[in-house]
Amino acid sequence: MAAAPPDGDPPGNPARSKLDNLSRDDLIRFVKKQLEHVRLSKVAADTFKRTLEEKDSLIRDLEDEIAALRDSLSAERDVVSIHASAEVENGECANLVNEHVIEENSELKSEIATLKKDRIRIEDDLAAALETNSELRSKLDDALQEAAALKEQQTATDMVQLNKSLKEAQVALEACTAEKNELTEQLNAHKNSSDRVSTECSTLMAQLHEAKQELFEEQRRAAELQSSLDRLQDNFNVLATARNDERVAFEEKIAQNETLVDLLRRNAEQKQMELRSVTVEKDLLKTRLEDLENDYESYKSRARYVLEQKAQSSSEQLHSQLDLSAANSAIFELRNSLEALQLAHDEALREARRDRELREKAETAVRVAKAQTVETLDQMANVREELFNSNIMLKDRITECATYQRQLAGLEKKLYEENKENAKLIQTLRDDLAKKERIESELNEEVKKAKQRYHKAMNLLEDWKNHRTLPPSAENAPQTSVTERPAPLHPPAPVDVSPKASVFSAVQSEVQVISSCL
Repeated sequence: MAAAPPDGDPPGNPARSKLDNLSRDDLIRFVKKQLEHVRLSKVAADTFKRTLEEKDSLIRDLEDEIAALRDSLSAERDVVSIHASAEVENGECANLVNEHVIEENSELKSEIATLKKDRIRIEDDLAAALETNSELRSKLDDALQEAAALKEQQTATDMVQLNKSLKEAQVALEACTAEKNELTEQLNAHKNSSDRVSTECSTLMAQLHEAKQELFEEQRRAAELQSSLDRLQDNFNVLATARNDERVAFEEKIAQNETLVDLLRRNAEQKQMELRSVTVEKDLLKTRLEDLENDYESYKSRARYVLEQKAQSSSEQLHSQLDLSAANSAIFELRNSLEALQLAHDEALREARRDRELREKAETAVRVAKAQTVETLDQMANVREELFNSNIMLKDRITECATYQRQLAGLEKKLYEENKENAKLIQTLRDDLAKKERIESELNEEVKKAKQRYHKAMNLLEDWKNHRTLPPSAENAPQTSVTERPAPLHPPAPVDVSPKASVFSAVQSEVQVISSCL
């Protein structure tokens, strides 16, 4: 039974929206859905935060690799300077090395293209390879130490060879001086051969000029490589500074977004508590309104009954009218309270809408930060590629490949020995397991036998108990127990006592043995 609306309720009240027509369960489901949206937004923000942390760790790994490449470049620069000083004495060797480096550069460029294609797959497997990376890093440190020792040994060997070559050159110079003296004597003796000697001198001067020109070209190429390295280093420093600034800005944005998410979460919790309290109060007021409406209907029926019967006094009629007016006023107050609660509920919905807009703005900021991070990573990848190409041009691939092949052969041999030892250990464990299984099967057989003995003893004990509960007239009947003989008919009592006692003692000892076995 529904009550009529109050007289002061305007027809176009803005509080009466679609939410007024919803039931209590629908309204609770709507509020839960809004809270679920807030929770999903928080989860998305946490996911974006973890993604940014992973990108920062990837940037740190790239910085470590760039530092390693820088160290390798400095080491290779020293090696190149040593090889350049050695190649000054032999120009043809320099040309061969340059051709070899150009060929390797083209091959390595193709390898770089292949590696770029595999980079995405490798990044997916990066998380699984972190544990292996630590072990390989320790092995790589050992290999680098061995390589440094080999380089020092090679440098010492080169110095010895250079000293030897210098001594040989000094001996040759002394021989040339002696030969020159002889030629001078021959020149004094043979003035007619002056043209030939002049021609040989001009040829030697031309060779000396070519050697000086080749030395100048080598020095110029070394200067160009050094300038390229300096330019790449400057570019890297600029990019590193820009990346640090962007990372600081990203961290500030992330902190702001986290603060905003926490604020939204607290607001959502507060709004949820307020909505819960408003819902409870609304339910209470609805209950009171229904009670008052029921009372009002009962009062109306009673008044109608009183008017029909006309059996009550005027004082009682006046009292009933007072009760009806009080009920109407209480209903009006409850309706006003319900409208106020509806307004508060609309305000809470507006707050939730504002919170959702703030959450969308935070998600947009996180997406922008993610795009900027991807752009920075692309720039770092380009710089890394340039440094890698420059490093490849300066490496002595032949020596390093031979060194790594020897190390790989040693590691494969060590791995083969370890696999062999592991195979032996696995075979030993299998033998032990088979032995344990045999022992376990034997123990199971013994347990089965012990259980059989236990059941047999329990049957004997049950027979003895049945025999003990028989009446005196039944004791003269023939007994079929397993361990006792048929008792004679005369005398009855003295002869039957000892078989019963022997059966009980045998059963008790058998039970004790089986219990100890179990």
